[in-house]
Amino acid sequence: MKVNNTNSISLLYSFSLLIIAFVFITPSYAEKGKNSEQQELIKLINEGRKKNDLKPLKLGQSEDKAAQKWAEHMQKTNDLVHGGFDGAQCIGEGEDAKKVYNAWMGSKPHREGLMGKEYREIGIGKAGKYWVVNLK
Repeated sequence: MKVNNTNSISLLYSFSLLIIAFVFITPSYAEKGKNSEQQELIKLINEGRKKNDLKPLKLGQSEDKAAQKWAEHMQKTNDLVHGGFDGAQCIGEGEDAKKVYNAWMGSKPHREGLMGKEYREIGIGKAGKYWVVNLK
């Protein structure tokens, strides 16, 4: 049986391009479903952590789902209230990420939560004017 080297190389090249495209073009979990405001809040929090010599937080799926669910609950009930979450939680109202972040950084308990060295994962939820950050 004779193997056509040109076809084999072409197939290998095509497969390699497909793998490269998948790795570099497919959005990470952190980008899927996160609007630009939520991405901005994650960026602001991690920049603040970097300034304090802390490791960046990674988006955790369970924290993220819980944060989004709670933000939607607050919007539905029009009530800014902490929800049951096994970890730290910051809640707030505001139309943009920078204002909410600045308000949290101006509050000692919120700042301590966002800059807590024990936290490794973050979840971000936003519904209307309501924001939720879950930390674990």
